[in-house]
Amino acid sequence: MQKKLITLVILFLVLFFFFGCTNQKVTKFADSDDCLEQSFGSIRDLCYFTKASETLDINICKKISNTSTKASCIDGIVLASKNKAYCNLHNDINSVDTCLKGLMTKSDECSTLNLEYNIQDCYSDFFLQSYDTTLLNKISIDEVYFSTILAWAVTDNNILICNNLSDQDHKETCYGYANSKDSNNRIDFYEERVNMGLKVPIDWCYLSDPAENVYFVFYPNYANEKNFVTNINLAVEDLSTFDEMTVDEYSSKGLKYYSSLMDLNILEEKKYKTDTAGDIKYLKLEIVSVIGGQEYRLYQGLYIFIVGDKGYNFAYTAEKSKYDFYYGDVSAMIDSIYFYDS
Repeated sequence: MQKKLITLVILFLVLFFFFGCTNQKVTKFADSDDCLEQSFGSIRDLCYFTKASETLDINICKKISNTSTKASCIDGIVLASKNKAYCNLHNDINSVDTCLKGLMTKSDECSTLNLEYNIQDCYSDFFLQSYDTTLLNKISIDEVYFSTILAWAVTDNNILICNNLSDQDHKETCYGYANSKDSNNRIDFYEERVNMGLKVPIDWCYLSDPAENVYFVFYPNYANEKNFVTNINLAVEDLSTFDEMTVDEYSSKGLKYYSSLMDLNILEEKKYKTDTAGDIKYLKLEIVSVIGGQEYRLYQGLYIFIVGDKGYNFAYTAEKSKYDFYYGDVSAMIDSIYFYDS
């Protein structure tokens, strides 16, 4: 009968990295006792690992001195033989649980694990396969529950799932990841004063006429009001009285004015072309702003472009820890911009 061979590519790569440059060669071994002839410890371990993989003899794994190599040997034979009793050869309880969980086919088996965290993590894995809410109700550890809800919301691309979370920071993080570029989560918004439209996340709030030349502000309705509120706003400037400018010249003019108002540092700068708005200049800034007597250190993404005789300035501003959460949403909003023919 043809012998089974367990292929653990990552392990071999790691071992090769450590001893691949030695002069000693690993030859084909006739018996595991031949491994004793290898004077270099890592090569001896690889010899035992290879023979155990070929013969599925768990006792050979016991001869391996390196802890991680021995663990990989045990796990490989467990998966090939389906013999969960071998899991008990691991040196620590967490590794035993991980080994046992790899063989489980039913959620009822989760309760046989040793550590409560691993039991609930097991329920989480089975829930994400079946979406059986009785399994979700068995999860009481905050970290496991949060990661489960987040994975569910992202997989289904459904921000409403995030409402299962009570912690505000967890909820906002979940919203940020789950609200992807899927058009099903977006609605058309039309600003008739500039004859422009774009697609906005369905759960973001709208504020009109917030200040002179600022046409609208959008912000997540789940933003934590105790902190700076993440927002994107559009300011439009009439350029008809200026000499014709490129988007680079216009953005330089704006930055000069901007830097006179606050401390800023340019972190990223790029230009790209779109079908509807032409050239767009993107600038990522680190800014310091004082709002209500409190100092905030923020990231701001500026999207600047010119259409006709108007200069458009989209400003996306968020606390540093929140910027990446909503960057995908904001980029999708900018990409969705369109203009109606007059």
